Order: sequence, then C-alpha cells, then structure tokens
Amino acid sequence: MCRRAAGFLTAGGHKPSENNRNLECDCGWSLSMFVSRHSPIDPLSEMRIEQTIVRLNAFAAYQQESKTVTAESCRCDLGFLAMHTRRARSTEAMLEALEASGPYPDWAEKMSLFGRLVGSWDIEGTHFDGEGRVTKRQTGEWHFGWVLEGRVIQDVIISPPRAHRKPGERWQEYGTTLRAYDPKTDTWQVTYIAPVYGATVNLVAREHNDEIWLEGTSPDGTLMRWTFSEFSEDRVVWQGFESHDGGSTWKRDEVIVLARQTSQDVNRKREKQFLGSS
Repeated sequence: MCRRAAGFLTAGGHKPSENNRNLECDCGWSLSMFVSRHSPIDPLSEMRIEQTIVRLNAFAAYQQESKTVTAESCRCDLGFLAMHTRRARSTEAMLEALEASGPYPDWAEKMSLFGRLVGSWDIEGTHFDGEGRVTKRQTGEWHFGWVLEGRVIQDVIISPPRAHRKPGERWQEYGTTLRAYDPKTDTWQVTYIAPVYGATVNLVAREHNDEIWLEGTSPDGTLMRWTFSEFSEDRVVWQGFESHDGGSTWKRDEVIVLARQTSQDVNRKREKQFLGSS
C-alpha cells in the first residue's frame, strides 16, 4: 500500500460518513481501497500516487474548512488519480519492453565500448567561442542504459539537473541519444535528438585508440566530431569539435566532465525531486 495512504486517511481524508452510507465512496475510504487494489506498485508509480495524495490532502483540507465535502467531489479527485495511474502503467509497460538488463550476449565484447558509460552521471559543461574563450558554463545530469535486448544504448541528458531546477526555469537541455552497434561495419549508428532545440543529429562512432570518436554533420552542414576520452571508473570527459574547412582543422566548442553518481546521490536527488514537486 502506498506509504502516504494511511496518513491521508487520518490527516486530510475522511472515513465513511453516516450521511453517505448509500453513496458509492467517501474520499479517504475510496483512496485506501483504490491503492490496495493496485498493490504492489513499483517506486515510480508509488511516487506519482504520493504526489496526487498530497494534492488530495490539500483539497480535502480546503473542503473541510468550507464545509463543502461531498462524495461526488471526492469521486472526481479519485477519478483523476485513477486516470494518471493508468497512464503511468501504460508508460511503464513500454519502458519494461524497452529496457534491458545488459548487453546482447553475442555482441557483449563490442558493446562494452559504450557500455562502460551505463549508469548515472553528474555533468559540468563549458562552452567556448571561436577564439577559445569561455562563453557559458552549465551543470546537469546524464543517464545511460541498455535497451532493445541490449543491442542499443540509450541516454538522456538534462540541464539544469532536475533536483536544482527552479520553478518556471527553462530547460537548457533535455535530449536523448540512441547508440546502435552495427556488426556488419563494426561501427555504431548514433542519433541524437534535442527537442529543446528542434534538432536531430546523426553520427557514426568508432573506437579511436583509447577514445571514442563520433563524427557527422550538424543540421546546418557543419562537420562535427564528438569524443569520449580520459576514461576511469568515476570520471569521463566528453568534447565537441567543429570544422569549417572540410576537416583540415578542428576547433573545440564544448567540454563536458562526467562524474559518476553513487547510489546515495541518486536516492538523495530523487527525494529532492519528489519534495520539490509536491
């Protein structure tokens, strides 16, 4: 049962009332029955239900004060909760089909090229102009995981980090990249999707000595090279380069330093995100 259901029943909710015995539900009782029927639930669904319970608590407290509590109004809020939980379960079904526990066995060795990035990272980015001067700094989070039977690695990059985003603050980055290994060419087909900027970039990735090089063109036709280098268990460096002379020379326009998050870091940030949203 959802952790906050009991608190809702005693603090902001209502027990079945004498006046409404003939009605289908009272707010707190129905919430308890609703959550019980949907147990057990995974942490993501539980967090979403908890957030809705917080809103229901505030709603119930207001109605108590204004003496306008009705079973009908409670049913409306419970319908809202049920609708959002059904949507969450649909999303979870898709994510369950998408995610994989590890690399595709036949390609395990090759998949390790990007596989060492799987996990969650804190990131610090620095942008440069054409003369190498710093133009912007930003922080964020970067998450990598196995998908599609472990044949593909997908990531999500976010800036500013969700735990530190201020109300109303616009996202500087909220994009995803698919990295699919191609055994026929021994390369990786990479597609980066950046909805915030309305852009999609296609690149080809290869191992280059101790680095990974991803090469392609930007939406405006500029030659691009992205690299991952300086690999260690807890730190990696990503760099972005551009060429305006057909690849003869390259100028660095961005550096991102990745620092691996610990399990304590992840749990603390999830708690902060939940408290901020409620």
